[in-house]
Amino acid sequence: MVSAVAGHGDPEELWERARVIAGQLNMLYAELAEVTAAVIEAQAWGGQGVSGPQSIG
Repeated sequence: MVSAVAGHGDPEELWERARVIAGQLNMLYAELAEVTAAVIEAQAWGGQGVSGPQSIG
């Protein structure tokens, strides 16, 4: 078990916060993947210096 960080609360509370944040990140990554797929499908990736999906990243 992880010890509490001085002044930052109970380790279980910290882990719960971390779990919530991880879940939120997972949802956002899934949403980003959906939007990226839609952008590729619509061929809407045009932008300054962006010639196609392979040039993103």
